[in-house]
Amino acid sequence: AKTCAGSTGRDTTTWFENRHHRFIYTIVDISECGFHSTPVITTALEGNTRNWHTVTSGAASVSRADKDSFMIFIWGYLAYHSSQTNGPTTLIAEEGQWSVNWIAVGYIC
Repeated sequence: AKTCAGSTGRDTTTWFENRHHRFIYTIVDISECGFHSTPVITTALEGNTRNWHTVTSGAASVSRADKDSFMIFIWGYLAYHSSQTNGPTTLIAEEGQWSVNWIAVGYIC
């Protein structure tokens, strides 16, 4: 088995938004790992959010994984100075430099 790890990067993660269902998501490219089949993937959400009191869900829930990519959906409760509540947005993720760190273990032959 091969272990491959990476990060989408604080300044390079592309976030997409679904305002109707109040979540954001990103697609993580793992094709450079060269897996032959879908690997086992572990993830963590990382960032530099300072003024937001954040409780999110989904960062450890890998979705739509295959040998070349996977998706992470983030939803939750965000409160700015405890006066506003809303679901996560792409603006919040980008300003907070949110990224996905990941480790994948799978087969290459």
